[in-house]
Amino acid sequence: MSTPRLELDPEHVLWSAPESQRADRPLLVAMHGWSYDETHLFAFADLLRDEVVMASVRAPYAEAGGYAWFPSRGNPIGDPQPKVANAAARCVLDWLDTTPPAPSIGLLGFSQGGAMVLQLMRQAPERFAYGGSTCGVHRG
Repeated sequence: MSTPRLELDPEHVLWSAPESQRADRPLLVAMHGWSYDETHLFAFADLLRDEVVMASVRAPYAEAGGYAWFPSRGNPIGDPQPKVANAAARCVLDWLDTTPPAPSIGLLGFSQGGAMVLQLMRQAPERFAYGGSTCGVHRG
């Protein structure tokens, strides 16, 4: 069974600057955790230096009232199948190919988004200046 080709929906990307003000500015791509959406990390946009533009993206899978980078079915939340992690990273790289060039690109991720930071830096380390990730704590 092959993994379907994923795409990020450009309608669900929150930008900290209008399109006319993004050229030649460093870009920070923010990726939320499981069951969250693009609004989750966008709250940090106001804390960035003025020259940095944040793009907070929505993961492609609808899950648990929010969205996920790796679907729960067949993929333990903390341990996705390699083909699933690769497909999710590829969809972010494909989306980045559609954005105007930036002098540098950084990555910020929480929980599953943090796993995405690591996977993206594995797949295309030359494309990113830095990455930061954190994992959430879940209590039952």
